[in-house]
Amino acid sequence: MSWTDVFPVLNDDHLHAYEHGVSVEERVELDEWFAVDRVINRSKAKHLVTCSLFWKNACADEPDLPPLTLDRLVRAQELGLVERFAPWDHYVQPLMDGARLLRDKRPDVVFRIYLAADLHFLVEDLAGLGCEIHLMRTSSVRHNPGAMWRFLALEEKRRCITVVDADRGRSVLADIQRTELMAMGRLGFWRVPVWGELNDKGLMGYRPVLGCQFGTNKTFPAAGMMKALIWHTRRGSIGTQCRPPGCGEQQVYGTQWPDYGFDEWFLQSAIYPRAARHGILSFIPASARSRLLPIDIEYCTWANPRAEITYFGTDGNCCGDGKHTSVRGESLVRVRPDCTVVLRNRKGMRSAVPRFTLPKHCRTLKAVGGVIPLLRKATRVRTQWIADVADDLVPGNDGAELFLDRRFEAADLVVTGWRFVQVTSEVAEWAAAQGCRGLRWKRGAALKAPKLDAPLTLWRTEFANKVASMGGSIDPALQIAAWFQTGEARIMEARIKPQGWNLTGPEKL
Repeated sequence: MSWTDVFPVLNDDHLHAYEHGVSVEERVELDEWFAVDRVINRSKAKHLVTCSLFWKNACADEPDLPPLTLDRLVRAQELGLVERFAPWDHYVQPLMDGARLLRDKRPDVVFRIYLAADLHFLVEDLAGLGCEIHLMRTSSVRHNPGAMWRFLALEEKRRCITVVDADRGRSVLADIQRTELMAMGRLGFWRVPVWGELNDKGLMGYRPVLGCQFGTNKTFPAAGMMKALIWHTRRGSIGTQCRPPGCGEQQVYGTQWPDYGFDEWFLQSAIYPRAARHGILSFIPASARSRLLPIDIEYCTWANPRAEITYFGTDGNCCGDGKHTSVRGESLVRVRPDCTVVLRNRKGMRSAVPRFTLPKHCRTLKAVGGVIPLLRKATRVRTQWIADVADDLVPGNDGAELFLDRRFEAADLVVTGWRFVQVTSEVAEWAAAQGCRGLRWKRGAALKAPKLDAPLTLWRTEFANKVASMGGSIDPALQIAAWFQTGEARIMEARIKPQGWNLTGPEKL
């Protein structure tokens, strides 16, 4: 069963039917909904963060709001105008905070705001924060088309685009990093799926793309596709039901124009099937459970085998109850035989007291800072293996283990994470001298290298000494990547969670 067997797709036949079937009156109306009146602070930045800013009730069966003023926007709760969230506190202020953060931390990235016509009084404040403002010719009907305006930026060429909601303005730096990571990995799109199935309304709520968190460096004819989808949905000429495995037809949530959720219906039916061809980097919650998620991932991989998955968060239903133990010395850790455990504080501060107990026969060392201090310790180790452990890791309630899998016997290095390094001219020259060839070592390429500062790493001691003997002339991760390509290093991958470990804070991607 394929994704297209389950969910409707806005295909090229739909686009052709729209272009040849839309009436003059319909085209005028649709064009007006997405028309930009003027642009303020136009920017040439290569990376855009795009969002919509409007205020309307969510659904067609809710009343119109009174004409907007700055006072009404700020005092909406007090005036009894709020159905869901107070607009100033929940949307406008976080957006302004995010724009200020972007201006200070990433001046090379610009915030583009698609601003409703009836919020024109915000232009001066937003422009003062360095935002590029696309003042729309109209205000939104309800939640849409306003929520869809931000997708107009997908038509930009040779730019990175990060799409957010106004209420996530303060978290924008993390999403920018995801877009840049995706681009360095030579993929074309990143997303977070909404993995729930039937919602509280009895409608299918699974979404392959969360509207407030995705990015791309590819170009999509978004305006034409948005107008075509609205036209077909209103006419009933595109299906709005899905066929999940093991049950009958279900109505897809958000397919009612112009109600809440129609923007994600557009991403699902029009953008996602086309984005999959460019290679999707999927950020998936570790707790995700859905019959549709495997079909989703299969479709991404079929469309482009270079597609990748990164899991985030924790799952309380796996490997024990997922709760962190806070009693020092309570949880026992089983360690690979003939192994020295180096407890390393990656943050460069004084090492903390570990929250776990190692076997009495296990030799331990401490290190502080980056991987170089660890490699210096390797010269004093007499065991066959070195387990590099972040000293703030916490075992699950059932304890934890360190690299007990027998298959690691054949490895020189076992890593629990990777990073991308941009190849400079100097690195490309050095790699050529090492005998490394191929596109991955060309200047400007994104090279996948082992993350030596991940929370857990297993080194064969002999190999660690070999790396240590290089001195500081080259990044150890680059040297290891070069040896891996030439067959001089055997690298394997492990994961933290299956070994029973929890991170003490929110996972950073």
